[in-house]
Amino acid sequence: MCEGTRDKGQGERRKAKGERRKAKAESSANRVHWRQAAHVPAIVFMGWIDNRVVLSGLAVLFSSVSLAQTSSAVWDGGEPVQFEVLGLSDGLSDSTIFSVAQGDDGRLWFGSASGGVNVYDGYQVTSYMRDKSPTSLSHSDAGEVFVDSRGDVYVGTWGGGLNRMGDLDGQFERLNPAAEPARIQVIFEDSRQRLWIGSGVDGLYQFDRPTGDFRLIGDSTKERPERIWALAEATDGTLWIAASNGLFSISAGNVERTDYPWSPHPRALAFADDILWIADTESVYQLTDSIEPVDQSFPLINTLTPRATGGVQVGTLSGLWAVDLSGNTISPFGQSENVLFPERNIRRIFTDQAGVTWIATREAGLIKALPVQRGFDGFVLPSELDTVDTLIELAPDSLLLGSRRGLALLNRGAEIRFLPVARTEEFAVNRFAHRNGEILVGTGSGIHSFHPDSDEMIPAPDFDAVSDLMITVMDSGPGGDFFVGTWEDGLYRFRVGEVVAHWPEGSLPDSSVSDIAFDDDGTVYVGLWNEGVVRITSEGNVNANARLNDQVTGHVHDLLWADDTLWVASSFGLVRWRAAAEEAFVVPLIAGQSTVAAQRLADDAERIWVATTRGLIAVDKQTLKATRFGVEDGLAVQEFFSRSGTVGASGRVYFGGLGGFVSFAPQEIVEPRRPPQVSITHVWVDGVVSSSTQSAVLPPGTDLLRVRALAADFRSPDRNRFRHRLDGLEDDWQAAGASPEFTYSGLSPGRYQLLVEGANSNGVWSRSPAILDIRVRPFWWQTLWGMATILLAAIGLIWLWHGARTRAIRARNRALEKEVDRQTQALKQANRHLADAASTDYLTGLLNRRGFLAHLETVDAQGPWHFALVDVDNFKAFNDTFGHDVGDDVLVGVAGALLSAIPEAHGRVGRWGGEEFIVVIAGQDRADAVRLAERARRSVADRNYPDAVARGRVSVTIGLSTLQPGETWSSAILRADRRLIAGKQAGKDRVVSVTEE
Repeated sequence: MCEGTRDKGQGERRKAKGERRKAKAESSANRVHWRQAAHVPAIVFMGWIDNRVVLSGLAVLFSSVSLAQTSSAVWDGGEPVQFEVLGLSDGLSDSTIFSVAQGDDGRLWFGSASGGVNVYDGYQVTSYMRDKSPTSLSHSDAGEVFVDSRGDVYVGTWGGGLNRMGDLDGQFERLNPAAEPARIQVIFEDSRQRLWIGSGVDGLYQFDRPTGDFRLIGDSTKERPERIWALAEATDGTLWIAASNGLFSISAGNVERTDYPWSPHPRALAFADDILWIADTESVYQLTDSIEPVDQSFPLINTLTPRATGGVQVGTLSGLWAVDLSGNTISPFGQSENVLFPERNIRRIFTDQAGVTWIATREAGLIKALPVQRGFDGFVLPSELDTVDTLIELAPDSLLLGSRRGLALLNRGAEIRFLPVARTEEFAVNRFAHRNGEILVGTGSGIHSFHPDSDEMIPAPDFDAVSDLMITVMDSGPGGDFFVGTWEDGLYRFRVGEVVAHWPEGSLPDSSVSDIAFDDDGTVYVGLWNEGVVRITSEGNVNANARLNDQVTGHVHDLLWADDTLWVASSFGLVRWRAAAEEAFVVPLIAGQSTVAAQRLADDAERIWVATTRGLIAVDKQTLKATRFGVEDGLAVQEFFSRSGTVGASGRVYFGGLGGFVSFAPQEIVEPRRPPQVSITHVWVDGVVSSSTQSAVLPPGTDLLRVRALAADFRSPDRNRFRHRLDGLEDDWQAAGASPEFTYSGLSPGRYQLLVEGANSNGVWSRSPAILDIRVRPFWWQTLWGMATILLAAIGLIWLWHGARTRAIRARNRALEKEVDRQTQALKQANRHLADAASTDYLTGLLNRRGFLAHLETVDAQGPWHFALVDVDNFKAFNDTFGHDVGDDVLVGVAGALLSAIPEAHGRVGRWGGEEFIVVIAGQDRADAVRLAERARRSVADRNYPDAVARGRVSVTIGLSTLQPGETWSSAILRADRRLIAGKQAGKDRVVSVTEE
């Protein structure tokens, strides 16, 4: 959770933001049935069709909400930094953290007050404390942790002296177990790689790494530093020491004490901007030619840290502050407040290699400050209007929003205003379009015209032909014609209010149009919900391209034509189609992303922006490099809807989705190019940790090798990705995934090299892989001399028994030949029985689906063909009430009723699956087919079932379709299934057919 929502006194803006998030979370709990899977558009469209009653009720409820209940959120970019907390519930062994350091492998080390040291890899926290082992920490009060330039991890304890980590299994070397300094408060390395140890009791020591000696600094005849609070080094090499008895410096081996007054003594130091910054208990000073105090009184100061933009951050007993070069107190991260976390005791501030700042506190864990990508803004909707399915810019500061619940107007800086134009789901808004100065609104019930001046939406008279249809697409095309795509009624072409062309079911492979695009020659590309993409030429001919559609998987959501290239966004990815070369290429997006919208932007970077169910992805048109942006980068929402993208007059881009929308100027978005460091942090050989992460020797018979990696970017570690390849076994990289662990079992003897690459949450991959050299040692019999010995022994044995076995084998072969002949005949008979069983339903004795489809190949009827899908009504509830045995008896009875009602001369009955049967009727006209279907329905209802509980309770619903010329069986059966569903919705126990095909 954002720390800003936890701290009191952060300002009304943070409080309002927290309330909005809470309201959004509560409304999300009521939206579960809308989000059954990651592919949101599929759920939305089916929801409009199959949940009319539910949606109608929601629309009425929405229209009754008063304006006083709307959100007061501001349409802006939010805070420049987001905050999270890492605490005891995340695995920390202590809530008081005194220090933070980052190891050479990228892991973070935390020194605690009484819980030893913790190491964090983005997934879990591992704690190391004092125990009975001689290789454990010398004391669990391990507040100071430090990583030197050689990559060694040092831990200073309060009472147990200095420790150095020995290996990856948590073993430590105690460097001074029985001597001073015992109470270590500061560890510091200067530019000459000298290690300085500041004691909390005895003063300053220099630690000699080769000898392990500690040398106390200062002449016993002169005043020398006592309790050490902080150290800092100037550019000239002077070492400055903040001690309990004043400010000291070491230059050319001389230790000197300054005469500046302190109240009561200096506690923190930082060298930044060529200035030495000093803090005592309540003041910050700049030491240049003289010492100048900052005009600000602080609470008790604990630490100073340089800021990347100049000045220092100030950690105090009561929150985090910052001071700029001019001595002014400013916000630490650019927020409106000058102090953050006023209820927190800040002990240390550390920025890791990915730019994340870690704020160590007393008794409140770690605060994680995440810098947010500049340039994104947006709007989080009130709970009453929880989606933005489409939107359009009325003016640079005014938007019209459309959703399944109606329309809303939003002005920058103003409250959102609901318009009472949508009271039933027929008016759910799917699409907007500009036409000759007016705004067209595509709804679930035709096209309407919206007038902003009067807030009125009236039916558009030019589009009466589609007044009762669900509109999915509206766009101006070649020659000024206007194209309208519909759900289940194909594509229309309008010219001056008249329909000049219509491509309905039969003209198109699928009658549900999801999007259209136009190339420079007037060709129309049509995205179909279930059947890929087709082209309509200027003459009106419909053509499909197998090369393109072979690469398009899932439902087609959006099309985009740009620079002789068609971009196709589907529920499973993005495809680039170069029409001239007829070349289709699947763009490698970030793993786990489901594409729902695409939009080309005319920015300098020439990027395709893809809105997905998990954030925005920018795709470079030339290199196809994909960069992801999510809520951690400043997006107000990150689950977007198909075709919700639009570009305003100024080039500003909008994407709508679940809970609000995102807006940005593309030229302001700088893609993060800092690749994460990737390293191997642990290697286990049959469960035993290895002492090295660079090489591993596996003994003979090793069963399991397990490796854990780290991508050192902690902004959103759960969104980091890894891929690996074991050279010597694998030729290609294994598919990228979120797991940082990889396992190999049963490796053959030999040498291998494991390569691991990592990507951060933006999809930026590491520059170079982490490498683990692996050697698998063989058993003695797997060596050359061992195999030679075994081979010679085997040859001798073979020669001995070969003669004896030859005679026995000949006799056995003669007997076997007779047995083979007998078994061959038996096998042929068994195969015939298996073939019959494979095509027959074991329960009813009818043909199963496989057998039924095979039967269709053998039918030689000249007359019309009709397909009837028969479904037992309420069978699941019946089965749950009376039991599966009674349910099986009912299915057998229904099968018998169908067989008695449909003479074999007229048709064939099969079991399609579950409680569903299928009948093909051949050689009969439609009227006779309908009569036979009705006869079958009555036969089921009138049948005397053996179980008393079933009598009078069984009915069926039948959907009937007629095979059209040139149509496939599957299309006719699919149409029968739709009519079966319509019959279910209309009340069940009926035969549903149509009057026209």
